[in-house]
Amino acid sequence: MDDSGHCVLEVLLRRSDTEDRANKIKDLLRIISLSDLDSHTKKTILLKTLQNHLSSLSINETLLKTLELLEELFRYDAFPVTATMSAAYCAVAVECTLRYLQLQVKIYRDNPPYFRAVNRIWRDRISHMNSSGSREGSLLFSVELER
Repeated sequence: MDDSGHCVLEVLLRRSDTEDRANKIKDLLRIISLSDLDSHTKKTILLKTLQNHLSSLSINETLLKTLELLEELFRYDAFPVTATMSAAYCAVAVECTLRYLQLQVKIYRDNPPYFRAVNRIWRDRISHMNSSGSREGSLLFSVELER
């Protein structure tokens, strides 16, 4: 994608949202390769994705992935991850887990959806955030998240 394509995409992303414009952006993003975009444009896309999820009150595990991708871009650009972003990550992880908690069930093992969410979010995703590997020392990992 050339510079004019980046400019068009950036203008579409920054304008106020309507459902039609959001659909056009999604179509455009399907056509172009994200690897062709600069870091600034990728951040804009991810922030717009967060905004769309939150405006539709859609809090789900894709928000965790979006925040993780943002953190990678921030780290790449040597931009600090704020305490607010870490707190948001923690809040989304808790929300996505508690969604499956059934209060009438006394033991979480009797609630397979909750048990799967705990494994998926806390044991698979978050437990690896502070271990060695590609996500070495994630900046989203906080004391609050550990608790």
